Amino acid sequence: MKAVNAVYLALAATVSASTFQARDTEPVTLALSNDLTRSYATAQIATDGLKHSIGVLFAGSPLATVPNGIHCEITNGGATIASFTERNTYADLDGNPNQAVPVNLSSARVACTV
Repeated sequence: MKAVNAVYLALAATVSASTFQARDTEPVTLALSNDLTRSYATAQIATDGLKHSIGVLFAGSPLATVPNGIHCEITNGGATIASFTERNTYADLDGNPNQAVPVNLSSARVACTV
């Protein structure tokens, strides 16, 4: 994990101002990706406002590698909303890079081929 090039933080919870307390919120999944080796790993981080060590969070979590030649597509409502390869391992599902807009994936499908 020495050459970690990108950190992606995904927040998937809506919390009203009246319930915004650390004990009431869900943890966040933090994903680290190494663009040179195409490896990645995820870890859960508490929403407690404390600073957590990256080394501790990812200790014992071997970086997974996306195999060469892999191609995955996510479709929603019959339309392709994301494509993944060994080089392109992330996507902005809402299509708006300036804002995180929730996308309902309850009927979405994913298929991968090599």
